[in-house]
Amino acid sequence: MKFTFKRHEKKGKYRSFQEDNTDIKLNKKVVGTIHELSHLSKERGKYKVLFAVKKEKTKKSPAPFKWARVKQLFPDEESAREWIQNNSEKIQKQLDLYFFED
Repeated sequence: MKFTFKRHEKKGKYRSFQEDNTDIKLNKKVVGTIHELSHLSKERGKYKVLFAVKKEKTKKSPAPFKWARVKQLFPDEESAREWIQNNSEKIQKQLDLYFFED
């Protein structure tokens, strides 16, 4: 299966301070995000990729998922998308992806 992407538009009074954010989807369900690093970060302007991975719920952490971050940082969103598409099969095989409900 192929990953698809949905970019979120910056809105509101403080949109100039918002970082870019794009959903990563599989079968029309969100499984991750491409995020621009904060303007306060040393690596600002670069992009990180996060995937939601299933986990057991506990009292301490009741969420049914955790975020798995790709170590590599990308210079732009297009590079991140390209990397995800090129590694799609490997990602789907190695990660037990959590599908967010709408």
